[in-house]
Amino acid sequence: MVRFDPCPCRSGRLARATAKAWPAYGSAPEPTTPASIRPTSSCLSAEGLAESFEADIAATSEGGDKLRLVAERDGLVAGWLTAHLEHPAANAAYQLVRELGWIRLIVDALMVDQALWRQGTGTALLTAAES
Repeated sequence: MVRFDPCPCRSGRLARATAKAWPAYGSAPEPTTPASIRPTSSCLSAEGLAESFEADIAATSEGGDKLRLVAERDGLVAGWLTAHLEHPAANAAYQLVRELGWIRLIVDALMVDQALWRQGTGTALLTAAES
């Protein structure tokens, strides 16, 4: 089990490190890459990627319902998680689906460096997000 403390993704260093690791996440073997996800090499270039992450973090980090966690191991990005809170629907009382009346955590992305799979990184990120 990897021991680390997931931390909020705020630092420029973390955005740069995540951008550097990004291409590896899109090159996972087919069974782990759904057909609906384009390989990162076909949709993003490394140029400007860190700046794009920084702009997104800055735009949504102040008092919002978005969450970004980064796990580091030996100073390198081991994985990250992005999520957001979904509040009860205005018409929840009239819906058949009970969960529409709940505050829900929606995980938008969970990525772990393939070399670190099965070592607890993803579990730790999800646990931190849920707490």
